[in-house]
Amino acid sequence: MVNTIINKQDRKFFISMAKFTILNLHMLPVFIDVPLDVCEAKDPPTGLYKLARAGKIKGFTGIDDQYEPPYSCEIVIQQKGSECMSPGDTAEIVISYLEKNEPDIS
Repeated sequence: MVNTIINKQDRKFFISMAKFTILNLHMLPVFIDVPLDVCEAKDPPTGLYKLARAGKIKGFTGIDDQYEPPYSCEIVIQQKGSECMSPGDTAEIVISYLEKNEPDIS
């Protein structure tokens, strides 16, 4: 299961944690650390950042709602420059981690 969580205050975070706990699954927190300006530059298809900057979306993380980076992740993928890593390259980092650190699922 893959779940994207922007903010640890996000309701999805707590729901995901509950599901993983109930199902006795291992959750692998991955932090993809991308600067806000890069996120905004990649936003034109949806225009959400533009709408948030215009005040049309309230409570938008990083704009008018404080963003708090995660304090503990098993994998941190650091953005380098303005070019984003491809999804395939990002997946390779996660797969490599899993191969070296197979979680105990017993």
